[in-house]
Amino acid sequence: MFSSLEKFNYKNIFLVLFIFTFFKIHALFEGIQSQIVFFVFCGALAFYLIILNFNSLIKINNVDKKYFFLIILYFLIEFIALVRGLSLGSISFLFFLQNFLWQLLIFLCGIHLVSNMKSILDIKMVLIFIFIGVYIYLFLNIVLVFFGFTGESLYGYFKSSVIGRGLGIQLEVVYFPLSTGFKSIANITMFVFIAAIAFYKYDTYFFRKKIVLLIVSIISIYILFVVDSRATFTAALITLPFLLVNKRNLYLIVQSGWLLFPLLSFLFLTFSQLTSNFDFLTNNFSRGASDDFQSLSGRADIWEAILVKYNKAPIEIIYGYGANAQVYLNLLSEYDYLFAGMLGDTSKSVHSAAYQIFIDKGLIGIIIFMMIMFKMIKQFNKLDKVGPALLLPFLSLLIITSTNVVINVIDFKTLFLLLVIISSSNLLTQNNKIL
Repeated sequence: MFSSLEKFNYKNIFLVLFIFTFFKIHALFEGIQSQIVFFVFCGALAFYLIILNFNSLIKINNVDKKYFFLIILYFLIEFIALVRGLSLGSISFLFFLQNFLWQLLIFLCGIHLVSNMKSILDIKMVLIFIFIGVYIYLFLNIVLVFFGFTGESLYGYFKSSVIGRGLGIQLEVVYFPLSTGFKSIANITMFVFIAAIAFYKYDTYFFRKKIVLLIVSIISIYILFVVDSRATFTAALITLPFLLVNKRNLYLIVQSGWLLFPLLSFLFLTFSQLTSNFDFLTNNFSRGASDDFQSLSGRADIWEAILVKYNKAPIEIIYGYGANAQVYLNLLSEYDYLFAGMLGDTSKSVHSAAYQIFIDKGLIGIIIFMMIMFKMIKQFNKLDKVGPALLLPFLSLLIITSTNVVINVIDFKTLFLLLVIISSSNLLTQNNKIL
């Protein structure tokens, strides 16, 4: 498999592994030290991309120009949202600088990777090693916890896993040190866990080995249990039965499912109300009166507050209020009880990717994001083995977006943006085969 790769492909693979191994290393430090480590890492990555590989950036090759224009528009909207969020006081200048710099570097990294791809095999290998890079990131978190490195102190009822309790297992909740937020690592864990199972099903290179699936499964299941994200766990359980669906039907299901993206939070909330008669769920998987399964841990109240804010259809319905708009709109002030004592109180999201994109970037942001998703899924589905295997994680992503922001968190956003840019390769566009 590897003998057919050219020299530059090995460099691309090492670049991907380097990013996912060290991109959160600054989280091990505090205050100014953390910021210094972050900017040093960004400086090293910028030196490699801009100084050592400048030609691959100025001569953008191998891209589907129409789709690539859409991607540039997506990044432009992200930048405008950051600027608007900064101007309205929703985010700090440091937050603005770090997010803008990191997204720019990932954009340049994606261009560099795509420009150096010469065959479909190159695309497959980079995709495979992106997932391997994420598995390394997850493994590093577990190793660091083993050696006594953890995130901020946990609080109140989060000291024991509700998922574990519901299944009759006593587990202490863990805050993984490289995770952006307490539970944010759960989203990327679920995505790559589902991908590993799908890779095994479709006999994808060394993922066909049972030992590889076993190792990835142990790491992923452990993280999902001790992080205690009920929404992520539920999304995984909903996704897994689709392993039984054939490739073509699964493609149609995933593409059709993303049409529901703007409405999925409401549909998920409606479904949660139907479980009110199931005492097992209520008694075993709820943390308290304000953190129960039926209200999706208070998400129902937050989403209602958004609808109230927009009932007069302000002009911002078109382009949004900028990054972290919930701060400017003061959406969460009435629901402090939901976050009492929680980590990072000042950065609470609205717990729905669609609603977060809507208040941040408006209808324009929703439309562009959905266009990106449809095109990316279509492009990747043209890849033998790897393509069909990616359908399941994209389905799990759709489900988890209904109750989590996901896309805004740097852990997952790094993976997501790289996948988006790689999908713009015209090698995929020229391959008209839809599996």
